[in-house]
Amino acid sequence: PQAIFDYGYVLEDLILYLTAKNIGTCWIAGTFSRKETTQYYSTSENEIIPAITPVGYAMDSMHFRERMMRQFIKADRRKSSDQLFFYKDFKQPLNDQAKIYIKALNYVRLAPSAKNNQPWRVLVNSDFSKVHFYILKILENQRAFACAPEYLDIGIAYRHFIDGIQEEGLQGELIVDDPKIDISSDMEYIATWVKG
Repeated sequence: PQAIFDYGYVLEDLILYLTAKNIGTCWIAGTFSRKETTQYYSTSENEIIPAITPVGYAMDSMHFRERMMRQFIKADRRKSSDQLFFYKDFKQPLNDQAKIYIKALNYVRLAPSAKNNQPWRVLVNSDFSKVHFYILKILENQRAFACAPEYLDIGIAYRHFIDGIQEEGLQGELIVDDPKIDISSDMEYIATWVKG
């Protein structure tokens, strides 16, 4: 899971860089041939390519099929903040308590995810010094993916969080130290950003 998280973070970093240069990209994780892709790269038995992106210049308008696909997966809709961000525990949505994180968390809310599921859940601790990242495991069939896409998605979301944190001039580090907060069985702790 941590390697897939890292892969999501690094590939999103590249995608954001290319986007800033007006170069088109698109996350592809479940619909490309890994067998065909590995013909060009040697991988060992325990290595996978979790996702790829085509790179190029976007057309001026989308094809009908692309518009329908975006509509089907609700690509332009995002969950509300009270479904994604929490304060102290998962019973209390994060409202205005953590003003220093508003920009970063809004960037997280806008991050892309597989099928636009937005499987991340973010918990800010009581003194606002730690931001814990969790995934909500998607229970549907994931055979098309080489790995659970939630791990890629949380890496992507974390990359967006870092952009917002840096824009606010905040410093911190990523650690793995599960706070052992009561969570539902369909959630999994991933990592914590510690302010400092």
